[in-house]
Amino acid sequence: MRSAGVAALLVAGLALVGCTAPTATPTTAPSASANASAAPVTALGALHPVFPDPVSDTSVEKESTRVADAIQALIASPAVVHVDDHARLVPATSTNGRYYGILRTVTVDASLDPIAQTTAMAKLLVAAGWIERQTGSDTGKYLDALASGTDATRSWFVIVGADSTDSSSPVVTIQLASPDLGPPTQ
Repeated sequence: MRSAGVAALLVAGLALVGCTAPTATPTTAPSASANASAAPVTALGALHPVFPDPVSDTSVEKESTRVADAIQALIASPAVVHVDDHARLVPATSTNGRYYGILRTVTVDASLDPIAQTTAMAKLLVAAGWIERQTGSDTGKYLDALASGTDATRSWFVIVGADSTDSSSPVVTIQLASPDLGPPTQ
């Protein structure tokens, strides 16, 4: 039952990837010239990706991991019971380009409300300059899809989610996808 709920949450999250909403004007945009090592040092700035220069599989992996770590750090570490982390370079398909993807399922302490946690995380991401594209909720489940900017060729996409249907082991999910990396590098 639990795995079916998590699977449904992930399917719903992945379905949001193809959804579009009216475009929004961001309050801030990612830097076009800064490199990943010049990532902002403020708490909110750390939540926003910086497009690497030069772009490579390694530089995008490093920046994606940094951002996923910063988003996960919004969960108080004593509340984290377990982190199931999957990250990889996703190959191109006939309809999608290559990208670096991260999927983290963070099991949290039963005393933490994962929906309230995820809602607060989404608000902080918006305050950091992310653009909220779509939200969805169902009994005990919540998803929020955000883009780091309006330029799809330079923007990361994240879905933060929560599932509290198993009150003994609630989860927060972080699904992060980098911009399209183009053809494979040699």
